[in-house]
Amino acid sequence: ATPNGYRRVQDLVGEQPEVINGHGRAAKAVNVWKTGTKEVFELKTASGYRLKLTADHRVLTTNRGDVPAAELTLDDHLILERPGFGKNVLPTDTAELVGAALGDGCITHGKTQDHLFITLGHHEEAIAERLRNHLDSAREKLSTGDGRTTRRAEITKTATSLRVGTSVRGLLEDLAAYAVLDEGSASKRFTDRVFELDAESQAVILRALYTTDGTVADYGDKSQYVSLDSTSKELLSQVQLLLLGFGIKSKLYENRRALSQQTTLMPDNQGGEKEYDVQQMHSLRVSKSSRFVFEREIGFLPESDKAKKLSDLNRRISGYQDHLYDAVAS
Repeated sequence: ATPNGYRRVQDLVGEQPEVINGHGRAAKAVNVWKTGTKEVFELKTASGYRLKLTADHRVLTTNRGDVPAAELTLDDHLILERPGFGKNVLPTDTAELVGAALGDGCITHGKTQDHLFITLGHHEEAIAERLRNHLDSAREKLSTGDGRTTRRAEITKTATSLRVGTSVRGLLEDLAAYAVLDEGSASKRFTDRVFELDAESQAVILRALYTTDGTVADYGDKSQYVSLDSTSKELLSQVQLLLLGFGIKSKLYENRRALSQQTTLMPDNQGGEKEYDVQQMHSLRVSKSSRFVFEREIGFLPESDKAKKLSDLNRRISGYQDHLYDAVAS
């Protein structure tokens, strides 16, 4: 983690970067250099945070200070340091389209042109209109004067959903710079460039992502949380890191479907249902006091009924303090 967001160590070789030290403050590194080939392990916490590291890499714990990774035990609790944010700014309309497309959209490749589709429920007409306006705004910015890029985007209504889309190449290229949307739902993910964005741009992306694909769950006395479910575990892990930058702790639950469940009934876009093959589902959940930080820092688009649900939930039910440290799991 650096004051300018997450960066891969391999990209820092030969530099003298500022990094976030064990006290959560920026400190200048003397140098970053290659040390040869070593065996790499994956450290995993109880909430699902993961880190690839070597056996001698020192990790800050709450109970024993800096400990080499090879000497960590299940009794150790790791400090979850907040990174800084990048300096790049993404226009709000583009940022919302990136988040919405990752939530419930895709890019398909045709013989002559590619298409972006974002799918919403019938009750989300206001959100569909908002996204259409963003598409129109982007088209105007990319206009070549031939009328094709300024043609009004359409909202298509099917038996089960609303669909907003575009085939403007420049816009699709802008989205592809920050998100992988053309390799299937299980392979959806951010590119590294999202970690170079400033706090506001990241928040806008996450807000749109949670608006299109998030859920506010209230099970009375049992549990209350904000969840994001996906077949892409990599996407959820990336969202978990982005949320941490805002001081929001989350927990990743893997393989939520029964291992024997390989099909499920889903709408067939013709008013009925059809049995489809399904992939394993994972769930990222924000609970306890982090629910309140989520509402303040991220939240949902104002047109979404989820915004009111979360506001009502947080007003009625308090949450235990969610500390930014986590137990070693493996």
